[in-house]
Amino acid sequence: TCSAAPRRYPQRSTAELQQLAAATPVVGCPCLSAHHPLLATRPAFDVVIVDEAGQISLPAVLGVLLKARSFVLVGDHYQLPPLVLDKRAAEGGLGVSLFRQLSEAQPGSVVELTQQYRMCRRVMGLANELVYGGRLVAGSRAIEEAVLTLPRPQGLQQARERWVTR
Repeated sequence: TCSAAPRRYPQRSTAELQQLAAATPVVGCPCLSAHHPLLATRPAFDVVIVDEAGQISLPAVLGVLLKARSFVLVGDHYQLPPLVLDKRAAEGGLGVSLFRQLSEAQPGSVVELTQQYRMCRRVMGLANELVYGGRLVAGSRAIEEAVLTLPRPQGLQQARERWVTR
């Protein structure tokens, strides 16, 4: 026999795993996994939080929302939209997320977070000018003043010459 360390979740059968999923208060999973057989018999979630909701197509997000008593959509519909490869599907509205539809239909229900921790002053300035109307502010001085130092800047120039055409 093997004398492996005891497992944190010793359940092995599907039924045992379904019981564990039903009893677990917090479950994290992608939208498309919410209907996994292990979660299929689980009662509805009290709250479903969907992150990056601006990037999720309506059919993908509806499945998980049907398993919720209430939900919160988190994201930024000014950033990447849902990826829809079929032109007719995109023209039919699948390229617009539920997050964007609800944000536009119910602007009073939207809470806009203006502090950001990803962009330095110059990049944030571009985003503010093009999209956010000057509403973004840096979350810290360190973020605002951050500078990218490339270890081999000549490599960037070589890549530009190779990949950027006019």
